Amino acid sequence: MFTTLDLPVELWLEILSYLPKSALHKLIGINRLLFELALDDIYEEVRFITDDKQTEKIFLQMERFPSIAKRVRRLLIRPTFLPAMDAGEAGGRAHSSRARITIKERLFPRSNLLKYNPFEPRCTVEGRRDLDTGYILQLAEKAIKLCPDLQDLTVILHDHMLTKPFISFLKSLWKSDSPLMNPQKVLRSLESFSIDLAPSRFEAIPKRAEEATNSSHRALVSLRSFFSLFRDSITSISISTHSAHYFRTLITYLPLRFPNLKKLEVLTIFKVSAHQTAPLFKFLDEHSGQLEHLTIKPFPRQTSFGHTDDWYAIWISPSPPSTLVGEHSFGTGFARLVLPKLQYLDIGLRYRRIQHVPHWANPNVNAKLLPNLNMLAPNLRHLVLSDVALSLERVDDLVESLSDDGGSGCGLESMDIIVTMLSPHIFDVLSAKLPGLKKLTIQHWALSDVRTQETYNELMLSFLEAIRARRYPGWMLRYLRLTMMATCGKPHPNMVMMKGVAEALSSGVELDGRLRCGCIDNFTYA
Repeated sequence: MFTTLDLPVELWLEILSYLPKSALHKLIGINRLLFELALDDIYEEVRFITDDKQTEKIFLQMERFPSIAKRVRRLLIRPTFLPAMDAGEAGGRAHSSRARITIKERLFPRSNLLKYNPFEPRCTVEGRRDLDTGYILQLAEKAIKLCPDLQDLTVILHDHMLTKPFISFLKSLWKSDSPLMNPQKVLRSLESFSIDLAPSRFEAIPKRAEEATNSSHRALVSLRSFFSLFRDSITSISISTHSAHYFRTLITYLPLRFPNLKKLEVLTIFKVSAHQTAPLFKFLDEHSGQLEHLTIKPFPRQTSFGHTDDWYAIWISPSPPSTLVGEHSFGTGFARLVLPKLQYLDIGLRYRRIQHVPHWANPNVNAKLLPNLNMLAPNLRHLVLSDVALSLERVDDLVESLSDDGGSGCGLESMDIIVTMLSPHIFDVLSAKLPGLKKLTIQHWALSDVRTQETYNELMLSFLEAIRARRYPGWMLRYLRLTMMATCGKPHPNMVMMKGVAEALSSGVELDGRLRCGCIDNFTYA
């Protein structure tokens, strides 16, 4: 038996970093440190998925042993034991719901000493349902109230019927005696809020469509109280939805102002019939003096069968047609905004289609898609433009809009764009107008803007010959990634072309040739 003093904590942590993540539980009996770390890992996240014996055991342990309840930091509720939406009424009057709400409240900064796969199942084992669901829900309600350090709550509800016992359980999470409602912890700690509003299939059922619509509206309106409660602490909001009308309702019922909001993500379908651009403009304008990070995408996070109409392209355009101004109030157009503190802008672009010829004088590939960025965001540092490939003329216009009045360039440090044709002219313009650009990512469609019998490799050799004849001594580029869409549906890097561009630079540059898809490494250009 060893009688020497135990190893220092730092050394044990170093040893654990070299071991597989499953090893910690096997070392639980070696010393007190490993015992505590193992218990923290076991009970840090509780997953309430099934209503079986294993779930009962976990909640009973939390109820009987305060030392276990104090270790719980995260709670995932994703019930698989609720009746399906087509199973009829269960447990009395049921309500339809399909939503995914993720709420993260960081109560006190706490470093997690051991990092494990967050998707690894913890504290639940899929087993046979042999217990009364109402009993498990009551047990869960009691156990959760005994977790004083509960920080993160994730609720995932798919197309299930919400029974009365489960609704009662959800309501208990927000009662005054719930750890989530401790005003000394939660009310000043919630900083980031992300919500996905997905449509329910109940809306397609004639007998339930009206009920589903009314329930959805009530749920959106009730979020106003939630946001009002946390308005002083929230710094980041992310909203994603398939429904333009859902977004319009939510953005309308948000509190007028979040005093500490720095980051906003809007991922939604845009429809002219939804009239959502006016309340969105009002919200952006109210926070224009404080926003530092803005992302707007005309599509939700998840795959959607819906699509954004041309109204979105018209809204972000710097020069909307006069024939539409009176009808839809372009005084609330995106170009009217001024965001002096904005540093990161990520915009999903859209073309204006040819049927708008009566409204647009020149609906061609060179028409402006964005307003003057130097006026919109004078302190912009990072720019991402996706979904639309820019012609050379549009690239020139974009760079010009980023340059200050003196032509010496702005403080832009990184740019990520898509172009119709990769030409040495692009690098000429960027080096001259944006010499402070340090990070550049370009996805291209072609190497020539005319029909030619030359192969891609022949065009690439012509590009390399032209770019190697150039020199950019004043351009301090540090990162470069050039890609082209591959058959897998993801862009693949071209190291040959990146090396050619690097030869024209006076300083060392990192060439990013990593594949971000499932293809093998040697599929890309060497």
